[in-house]
Amino acid sequence: MNIVCTLDNGYLKPCGVMLTSLCENNKDEKLHIFVVSQDLTDQSKDVLRGIVEKQYHQALSFINAADVKAMQRCDVSEENGHISKAAFLRLFTASILPQNIDKVIYLDCDLIVRRSLVDLWNTDLTNLALGAVEDESSTEFIQKGLCEHLKYDRKYNYFNSGVLLINLDYWRKTNAEDKFIKYLEEYNYQLFQNDQDVLNGVLHAEKVLLPFTYNMTDNFYRKERQIRKETWEELDSILPTAHIVHFTRSKKPWLKSCSHPMQRDFFKYVDLSPWKNERPKMNFYEKLYREVRRALKYRKISDQ
Repeated sequence: MNIVCTLDNGYLKPCGVMLTSLCENNKDEKLHIFVVSQDLTDQSKDVLRGIVEKQYHQALSFINAADVKAMQRCDVSEENGHISKAAFLRLFTASILPQNIDKVIYLDCDLIVRRSLVDLWNTDLTNLALGAVEDESSTEFIQKGLCEHLKYDRKYNYFNSGVLLINLDYWRKTNAEDKFIKYLEEYNYQLFQNDQDVLNGVLHAEKVLLPFTYNMTDNFYRKERQIRKETWEELDSILPTAHIVHFTRSKKPWLKSCSHPMQRDFFKYVDLSPWKNERPKMNFYEKLYREVRRALKYRKISDQ
């Protein structure tokens, strides 16, 4: 399986924990992990090598994307606080990765992989650009007219770009990257979700929606959901067994402000990583507040 992620030095620990969870739950598979970055230090690279190559004996390649000319045309909005410029690198995956790589799984760094990704990898993408999971706020997005703003029909829905199965061969043959740049220029970079909007706007009719289990985002765990109600029963059945848990909100699991019920699983993989036993420092009242907020905001998960 080919895996790609993008990051900067500020996200080293989350990336390391994500890669730990990926390798831990895919030990029987041959992985080639590509880490794409513009400013990763040698020290940071050594940390990731220690995880992927030494601890799990998988292949790891680093790609410096600093000289990707197309990236110079991407204007990251400062209003999107926790979205870094590295997130835009995924639009140029087909050019950045070796040309003999025809398919890849893209993973954000703020997630954990809890099960094998073999079935995801084997998803048929014949004549399709990618596979992705419906976004957690798709109903809200549709009601606010996002699809109309992005100039495509509502029937195509809206997907989250944090986990993608990408048909690189298709991207290259259809000149997808040229379309991405044209789309960005057409909107003068004024897009609410930056590259996620670009991917939806350009590839909405050339995708397959994947099962929710491959990208269980924050709102899926909440009592008050924003997604279509007809999906709720299915989501409830997936809560304890999700393949991928994606911590999409700004209160990330490594922060003491996080009350996500799967934070415990995140620390399970922290303890298998170079950051073993690291936890945010919290006093009694902060811990109590976290537990109360978790009980009020999130659904109970009986068996993890």
